[in-house]
Amino acid sequence: MDGEKRFLFNLIAENTFCQENADGRYPDPYNCCKFIHCSNGVLKQRFCPLGLMFNRTLKVCDWAEHVCCEG
Repeated sequence: MDGEKRFLFNLIAENTFCQENADGRYPDPYNCCKFIHCSNGVLKQRFCPLGLMFNRTLKVCDWAEHVCCEG
């Protein structure tokens, strides 16, 4: 596990990620079919619908051919 992913994993595991980031959607560091939704400091891990992956640029679930997966 590289340093950036380990850091993000720790923030998510401690549930402090959303306390330190603005409201919005963020890519899951390990799974391209998941994303993190922050709202008022509360973290929710969400899955994209079947067949879709999280698009880091658009911050939405998108067709796999439009997504560069780094998870």
